[in-house]
Amino acid sequence: MHVMRILDSTGDTALEWDLRKKGSVEAVKQTFDQIIKEGYMAVRIDSPTEGEVIRKFDPTAKEIIVTAPMVGG
Repeated sequence: MHVMRILDSTGDTALEWDLRKKGSVEAVKQTFDQIIKEGYMAVRIDSPTEGEVIRKFDPTAKEIIVTAPMVGG
């Protein structure tokens, strides 16, 4: 199972998908595309100590962490 975690003001939302189920992949991809347009940053986690910033949804990623944009002043 693959998971995308969205970290924002509402907490930690986990969305899972299964590569064998096209509908589940497409649903998470649509959410990913929308929140990236809103300025969120996504990181594909490759290991406990390594990750890579991504701008396109990678359905083969085991875990993607998405964080809300920082607000500064």
